[in-house]
Amino acid sequence: MPTAFLTRLINDYKFDFESGTGTDHVKSGWWHHELVLYEKTWKGLSRPDFADSISVLNLYHEGTHAYIDLVDYDQTREFGEAMKHYEWAKLTNGDKVWPDVDTERAVQEAAAMYVGNRAATVWKTWARLKLLDQLVKKVSDGKLTVAKGIEIMRNTGKSTVANDYWADMSERVFGYVERDGKQVEVADRPIYYKLADYCDRVILENSISDHLVKMPALGNYIDNVYRAAQKFPELAKAMVTP
Repeated sequence: MPTAFLTRLINDYKFDFESGTGTDHVKSGWWHHELVLYEKTWKGLSRPDFADSISVLNLYHEGTHAYIDLVDYDQTREFGEAMKHYEWAKLTNGDKVWPDVDTERAVQEAAAMYVGNRAATVWKTWARLKLLDQLVKKVSDGKLTVAKGIEIMRNTGKSTVANDYWADMSERVFGYVERDGKQVEVADRPIYYKLADYCDRVILENSISDHLVKMPALGNYIDNVYRAAQKFPELAKAMVTP
């Protein structure tokens, strides 16, 4: 997982770990620069077995906001181009992204949602493979029947691991603005290509591909699990059949 930008934030940005419930957020202003994570998120990240994917998504989402603030990316010409890109974009409630009023927020959230989605997709895929690995071992040890293993396997996602990974990574519409205190998402305008490139290059370190076969650690893991499942042909077939 890409962590260089998080290390930079740890060194140069303030973190506040709150108890109780609340919404993770970033406070930014002339004197105030702080990333606030609530208990559900920081406890989810510190689980001894495996951090939950929602907490990972929230960390990368809010971390993106904080990093943009830290390096003043929101003051760049490229960020301004992205704001222009979102002018008059359709929202899911039928409204539009209004120039000057909404565009900065739309760009901020598009970047944060894009990064969060990609990081969480990798994490969810890894967690799913861990579950499949354990499942195959239980079948091998006689603790589960093949039929039960297939049933559980098919409930771990909408399709195969590779198909679900591709579907999540193919998402390109991100961003939201606020209307009457509620978040209203951009309906159909894809993320500005320079904004996506910045997020991939600088924040995600070009380490997350749209294609599972180009993710060596995940690719090796799924190959190992599949090879183990081939002892039970129907189980192996279920693993790769939508």
